[in-house]
Amino acid sequence: MSFAHRAGRDPVDYLLDLIGPARTLDLTHTAYPNYGASIETYPWETGRLRRVTEMVADKAEWGKRKLGKGSGWASRPTEAS
Repeated sequence: MSFAHRAGRDPVDYLLDLIGPARTLDLTHTAYPNYGASIETYPWETGRLRRVTEMVADKAEWGKRKLGKGSGWASRPTEAS
């Protein structure tokens, strides 16, 4: 069961709330490996993740059509090459 489901929230709205406003995350004082790339060259920006989530929801017509029983929608952010 997803956190959004347990909270009685729409999954896309819940995810967008978790992502928050567009900002660059400061990971310089963490052990995050950033896939071996420089965090200064390739920073983590929440605005991009937010825009991708909104675009995917729009393309999937999220909230505009009913899914059949046992159907769902999933998205997984990942590193872009």
